[in-house]
Amino acid sequence: AGGDSESRGAGVEAAESVGAAVVPGADADALDAVAERMTKEISALSRAWRAGGAFLPDHRVTALKRACGDALAARYGSAETLLVSMTVQLPQSMLRGDRDDEAEVKDAQTEGGYTLWLRTAPLAWLPHAVWTFLHNAVGADEIFFHRRAGHVLQAFIRPRRTDGLAFQEYDERFPHEENTLGFAGRPGGPDFYISTRNNTRDHGPGSQGSATEADGIFGKLILGEESSRAHQTALALARLKEQPGGGKMGFVNEKENWIPPSHVPVV
Repeated sequence: AGGDSESRGAGVEAAESVGAAVVPGADADALDAVAERMTKEISALSRAWRAGGAFLPDHRVTALKRACGDALAARYGSAETLLVSMTVQLPQSMLRGDRDDEAEVKDAQTEGGYTLWLRTAPLAWLPHAVWTFLHNAVGADEIFFHRRAGHVLQAFIRPRRTDGLAFQEYDERFPHEENTLGFAGRPGGPDFYISTRNNTRDHGPGSQGSATEADGIFGKLILGEESSRAHQTALALARLKEQPGGGKMGFVNEKENWIPPSHVPVV
């Protein structure tokens, strides 16, 4: 079912599946509910663990990862990775008449905006992180890029369907390299960022004041290849990097300068 971009922030168009049909929506909703419940339970254990009052059992984490993987398979089909597009609309403050590409900008706005294409991390590696992003972003009322720092472009999601990650899911096979997408905060998410440089040291294991944890990570932009998706992504990313109004730490305080993705389908 396609999303109505006027009433919803995102929608699902189709699933890129490998040998499995999409399970009917009611089943997918039920599995999402299971993943939501388990996320809340593990989140409480994680908070207690950080406070030094409990521990986080491995078997509970494994069960949550399995539940998230089941929910993803039910909604999008059995696939190693998922292809996601994020269409962004430039605010009026970025439609400057002195730009040589003003006509191109207006055409992009008329045709629906600029499109970022990303591929998720392998679902077998990071099922909880991928599920957390899609569960919150697809169908969200509001997603705005509101921070342009030297190392990240950050966005928030409203409303939040979950409080974000139950634990800082990370896999060394999918590090915080340039153009990857990770979760802001500890615990992270659902607010997310695009790394505009290699952030493996600053956002990887043992960073941000933690001895072992890393920022959660869930995908990577499609760039550096000869394809229309890579071209569209490069153009959109270049425009995001021009967002005006960034103050201390890169946060854009003026709402008129926030950049809203209007459509986040999984294709």
